[in-house]
Amino acid sequence: ILRKNTRSSFNRKLQNRNYVCIELGGMPQTLSSTSMFTPTGFSPHQLPAKEPEQEAQSLQGGALTSASLDALIQHLVPTTEYYPEKAYIFTFLLSSRLFIEPHDLLSRVCHMCIEQQHLDDPVLDKAKVRKFGPKILQLLTEWTETFPSDFRDEQMVGHLKDMVRRIAPCDEAYWKKLNQLLQNLNQKLATLNQGEESIVKVNASVSD
Repeated sequence: ILRKNTRSSFNRKLQNRNYVCIELGGMPQTLSSTSMFTPTGFSPHQLPAKEPEQEAQSLQGGALTSASLDALIQHLVPTTEYYPEKAYIFTFLLSSRLFIEPHDLLSRVCHMCIEQQHLDDPVLDKAKVRKFGPKILQLLTEWTETFPSDFRDEQMVGHLKDMVRRIAPCDEAYWKKLNQLLQNLNQKLATLNQGEESIVKVNASVSD
């Protein structure tokens, strides 16, 4: 079990620019005080801190092997020409919550998208946004389908709606996709709530 003080210690390490190891084949394992965070597990080998100019992701055979938390988040952000692998999305969303709250992660993802795609500009590049729009919607859809409980937080839903609001002027169909996404999300949350209520009733019966 990762205790709160251990989590704070790891956050401080990340803030000191220690790197993060990626192992895209496993699942989270036992955490030790010397382990480094990975999207799928924990590596026993802590990498040395690097200078800011070296804080680019390390590649091995074209695959991401180590990076700072900021670089890992950047690797999650789609562009007009890039979309992260499904395995990376799942494993990073699963394990990143040890170091950053889901609503903070989504906020940073949205901020990067806004900056990179110039979604704050008075006049949007519609052709560019139409190439980017389906990719960010796909990422948000995968997130809501895989970890729907994250979106019990109103901040998460707020970030989601704000992103669609920014790209919708380029294609009104995005509003329809947002409504469908939210309907599916509400159904998943309702199912989760029913399951939790059933567990509470069973526990109450056992107690009686």
